[in-house]
Amino acid sequence: GDSNMTIYKFRPRYTSKDTSSVSPGNDSYSVLWSFSICCFRAGCSSKIRFLISTITMLALWVATNNVSSIIGIIESQSPLQAHRQSYGYVDLPKWKWRSLKEHYKRVHSTPRNTVFPSSPVGVSTWYKSNVGVDFTCSEEHLLLDYWWICNPRHLNLKRRCTVYSSGPPNSLAVEHALEELLPSCEIHLFDPLNKAYTGNVLNKKIRASRIQSHPWGFAERERKGSNSFNVTIDLNTIKGTMKKLGHSQVDLLLLYCNGCEWTLDFSEIQQVLVVVKGIQNMDWFGDMNKNNYVLFHKEPIEVFGTAEK
Repeated sequence: GDSNMTIYKFRPRYTSKDTSSVSPGNDSYSVLWSFSICCFRAGCSSKIRFLISTITMLALWVATNNVSSIIGIIESQSPLQAHRQSYGYVDLPKWKWRSLKEHYKRVHSTPRNTVFPSSPVGVSTWYKSNVGVDFTCSEEHLLLDYWWICNPRHLNLKRRCTVYSSGPPNSLAVEHALEELLPSCEIHLFDPLNKAYTGNVLNKKIRASRIQSHPWGFAERERKGSNSFNVTIDLNTIKGTMKKLGHSQVDLLLLYCNGCEWTLDFSEIQQVLVVVKGIQNMDWFGDMNKNNYVLFHKEPIEVFGTAEK
């Protein structure tokens, strides 16, 4: 910039001496004092400047001699490990993230009871005793009083966010609530019962929304199926659906499918909100754990009858 500006560069003056009898602490004090006196002689005549210089260098000396402790404190407060290992859903200090992982291990230290309950009361008791919440989401949102979503803010900040919903029959309330909560996400409705249609015409609310409707449901393989009214419906796998729609990842799946949940492959889904009815597969919960899923909410719901989610 300015050609008249003078840049001063200082370098320390070294003196050969025997350091065998001088401790690092004492040497640091001498450097600190020499720097302060140098500043004084160079024109820092103000006693206040001299004091500030001394205190500053003392602070630097303390920091230098305790650098490992300071680094440890910084690392323990850093959220980077939690952010990376949770795929961005959790930003917690390292020490708290470690505590959550230890809680997860404690919850799963007791083997599950693998004897099928013989009554609805037994099913409820089994869930209470064998399926425990093993994780806490620090940012969660309750959707329509019964769907808990972990960190919707993270989903909205993603460059591309994809949501699949195969929600309760005869209602589009869930999908419209998702659309409002996640304005940055693509919302895909899987609708084998054609609830998005009135006759052969797409529902006006769907046409005016960002929701994309697809006329099939989910199953363990691509096939024809039937609903409780013996109406033939089209079914596809999650991976087959993703390939068909050109999706490499699904960030959130909201699923109510009256039994298909026990046979689906969720490995391409980051967050699953699912209603399970009864118990059809004792290994299902263990398989979810093996695929690195954690359970951050579990409660019985009456709105869909006797079920857990």
